[in-house]
Amino acid sequence: MTSDNGGNFSCLKIYTNKKLRKAPSVKGRFIKAIEVDPQIFHDHADKKNNFTYLTLDKAELNRDQRISSNPTFIKIINNLVKQSKHLIVILNLFKLDNEYYAFIKYNAGLSDEGTLYK
Repeated sequence: MTSDNGGNFSCLKIYTNKKLRKAPSVKGRFIKAIEVDPQIFHDHADKKNNFTYLTLDKAELNRDQRISSNPTFIKIINNLVKQSKHLIVILNLFKLDNEYYAFIKYNAGLSDEGTLYK
């Protein structure tokens, strides 16, 4: 889904071969993406077992009412923290109808262009 400055949305299908095709317009209600402050994530190194893990600053997370008032967004963030092996530098959450999406980019070098999850 792309948007011009006037708020009009266009939908594109992205295929595994990276080709784009215009898709039928979405009739549902799109909620603007919420940018999650990356300062809520803290990375730690477990030198004994040679891996890194993340923790979440819940007090900082709760300051953003748009996130803390939505239990699904909280669940998504908690799952990302549990599964992530690198520090999260960009996390955008949004909802289209009853489906939730997350765009995430890790501090994992230049090779990480980000990933969109449904």
